[in-house]
Amino acid sequence: MKLSKSLIQISATALITSCLFIGYLMAFPNSTGIFAVGSSEDISWELATSLQSEYLEFKPLRVLYTEGGEEKKEDLRGFVFNALQLDTIINLNKSGKTPDEVYFMFGQNGTFKEGLLGIHKRGIIQLVAVGMLNKDLLITTTLPDTKISVYDKADPCPPNCPK
Repeated sequence: MKLSKSLIQISATALITSCLFIGYLMAFPNSTGIFAVGSSEDISWELATSLQSEYLEFKPLRVLYTEGGEEKKEDLRGFVFNALQLDTIINLNKSGKTPDEVYFMFGQNGTFKEGLLGIHKRGIIQLVAVGMLNKDLLITTTLPDTKISVYDKADPCPPNCPK
């Protein structure tokens, strides 16, 4: 008798878990759990700011900067790239090839402490850009110290937010 009760409990748990998982997949068909996967599309500025608001209300990254001699910590809203650097990556890069995509990758350059008694460590996040052609990075491995239109870093917002 004990065995059949355990089997019923295990089966019920498995059934409930399966239903929740299937429901999640149906509600978010393109979701990987972290990023939605799919092709890019034009969106409205209203949707873009709505997406940013949702991000800021959830668990945003934080940025540490100094302004007027005062250290400030705020939610990271985005990154600002110099347009000439992006033009160089696309049209004037040192590989001599024109990329069909630009790869933006996150990096970290140290940490800072935040929160009550500084118990939370936050990464100092940087964004790096490099051109890609047919999914291959337009970099050279023969001369590893040669800069080949890889740009680091985009300026975080804040403090470099658009007005």
